[in-house]
Amino acid sequence: MIGPNSIETRRKQHADAQKCQRDRMKAALDQIERIMKMGGAGNVRTGGTKADLLETVVEYIQHPQKQVKELRELGHGGHATPEVDVKRCARCQSQIQGSMSED
Repeated sequence: MIGPNSIETRRKQHADAQKCQRDRMKAALDQIERIMKMGGAGNVRTGGTKADLLETVVEYIQHPQKQVKELRELGHGGHATPEVDVKRCARCQSQIQGSMSED
């Protein structure tokens, strides 16, 4: 038989567990915000919401992945150049010129 005290105790434990989870999530979001600011992402969350912060983080993470994909499509074999819109990096240019002079 369940008494009123046990129901109240379970409710309190549940509320405490939820508060703990919210506190952990807030601490993690605050840490992400600090990391993003240190990484040069500027005022990531000024006036924004937690969802805005998370969307910014997703874009920030996806940006280098898009750069690598574009470089591979340009035929750079996966090595990085400072700017993605460069058609050929210096190493590729020298390889092309070297192969042309061999012909």
